[in-house]
Amino acid sequence: MMALSLLLSAPAAGQGMSEDWLKAEYVLLLSGYVSWEDEVNIDTFRFGVFASEPVYTELSFKSQSQDFKDRPFRVDYYSRREEIRPVHVLYVGEKKNSSLKKLWGSWKDDPVLFVTDSAKNTQYSMINLLGMNMGGEPFEINKSNIDAASLTVSAKILAVGGSEEDLRSIYKQSERELERLKSDISELNEELELKQRDLENSIGELNRRSEEINSLNQEISLQTRQLESLSSDIDARQRELAQKILQMQEQEVKVMEREKEIASLNTDISEREQEIRSRSETMAEQQKNIREQKRLMNEQEAILDEQTLQIQWQKNAIIFFIIFSVLVIMMGFFIYRAYRVKMRANRILREKNRIIQEQHAAISNQKEEISAQRDMLQIVNIDIEKKNENITASIYYALTIQQAMLPDPEEIGKHFDSFIIYYPKDIVSGDFYWFSHLGRKKSGEETSFIAVVDCTGHGVPGGFLSMIGARMLSAIINENKVHETDRILEIMDQRVKQALNQHKTENDDGMDISLCRIFRPVPEPGGKQEVFVSYSGAHQHLLLVRNKQEIETVRASRRTIGGKHFNPEPYSKKELVLSPGDIIYLSTDGLKDQHSPARERFGTKRLVSLLNGSRDLGMQEQKSRIEEAMIGFMKTEKQRDDITILGLKL
Repeated sequence: MMALSLLLSAPAAGQGMSEDWLKAEYVLLLSGYVSWEDEVNIDTFRFGVFASEPVYTELSFKSQSQDFKDRPFRVDYYSRREEIRPVHVLYVGEKKNSSLKKLWGSWKDDPVLFVTDSAKNTQYSMINLLGMNMGGEPFEINKSNIDAASLTVSAKILAVGGSEEDLRSIYKQSERELERLKSDISELNEELELKQRDLENSIGELNRRSEEINSLNQEISLQTRQLESLSSDIDARQRELAQKILQMQEQEVKVMEREKEIASLNTDISEREQEIRSRSETMAEQQKNIREQKRLMNEQEAILDEQTLQIQWQKNAIIFFIIFSVLVIMMGFFIYRAYRVKMRANRILREKNRIIQEQHAAISNQKEEISAQRDMLQIVNIDIEKKNENITASIYYALTIQQAMLPDPEEIGKHFDSFIIYYPKDIVSGDFYWFSHLGRKKSGEETSFIAVVDCTGHGVPGGFLSMIGARMLSAIINENKVHETDRILEIMDQRVKQALNQHKTENDDGMDISLCRIFRPVPEPGGKQEVFVSYSGAHQHLLLVRNKQEIETVRASRRTIGGKHFNPEPYSKKELVLSPGDIIYLSTDGLKDQHSPARERFGTKRLVSLLNGSRDLGMQEQKSRIEEAMIGFMKTEKQRDDITILGLKL
């Protein structure tokens, strides 16, 4: 009740606090005097703001430093009635009072506390805020609507904003309770006199037992300290176990993706090995036939030499018989016999020569076929080289388009001290970074957006997807004026699925992204400059250096952009309050997944340790330190994926 009195006596808007701040404060304070049936089971209260972005901003800042009923609360913003989700408290801006009847019809049966702003008729309201600059009561309450929603409102605020009928009912109930209390007090006084006499008799016994209780309390205190120590150890081990389970789940997902890639490569390799084996078997068969034909030729030549020696021996025998024989008939017989043998041998020799010539002709034909195939392969290779040259020229032209799409580092340097490490694996990259400065308002406030995106694959497919992603970010933020980071990711997820027609095709491509909105308000005179960073991520965590301390990790949602992976959880949004000089790092997983020649992975721990060691250096010196560490780690190992790291000093 003291907080309500202080707020009712607060100065009007324009005298130290804005009207939006007062409205946000009233929403929190008045909602605290309302109770829900299942309130004890609520871990986090949900507030919804419809069509009032300033009030949403004030409530969001309060949710980072305040609790609601000793529990955290989350604030969501809705620009359209169809976007509204079940919440505990729904604030409807003044611009949407014409939609109250439709809203009331949709949510009147649910335990939702309706808070309206300057509604002319409270028929569709529960708590109605009145003009902040007007005298009189600052709000009015419709108790019947609150009771119909199974909610309970405290009499403390009914006394300020309730109707006459509500106040009359409270007064009558108070009178009845007063009479009942008087009767109870009279009975209690009688019981008190009896108990006082009993108490005097019990004091002696109580003194004796107090010593025993003190001894037991000391023993209980000792055991309590031991239990607290054991409880803290168990909590620390549970947190460590939960973190290891998350890491194992991430590693299992990556291992499954690598196994799919390896299976695909093994299939291609098996097909090529089968083709090579088939050609090798054909060549081996041809070589075997040639060796067999050569062996037959050698055997035939050996037989021919043997027959020639026999013929020579027979000639010598004939000469011997001519010299020593005196009979002409015998000499003629041997001459005729030798002639017949020679003719037969010549006939056999001519047949063997014919067979050898045919085999030589077959071998010559095979050589000509092989030569023709070699010439054909040379022509095909020349055609392939020419096509490769054309494809390479097209890819280099795509690189020119992609480089034109990327923001100029000098443009980022106009607003932030930063560095960019951008190493595509191929000519074009599946990674890209994106920047947009929305300009400075007349009041001096500035808003910028920065993102680092990792598209599925690399090279030409990844390059096409990166151009789609960059165009979508420009359309959503610069053209459609959507500035809530979690909402931007939701819209990108829907548009990627529509652009790739993933609801009808087998396409499973997507993107991982880190997106930050950086808001610099105008500092109050003599006040500390603060920088508000809103971060949402899809599978890409944010690394942060706050007040020159060690690296902090702000975790992303376990949900990618696009693809066929179903995850019902919405993208999360983390609101950070930072100071000038703090540093944020956005990166893809290219460097973390890089291997050394010894097949050792660079990993997240090595990257965090490297950033911790160089966080006090200038941004360009940090870039040089990271590049040197990356080159020294890779050595002769080929780059596995596109590598992108962006550092930004606020």
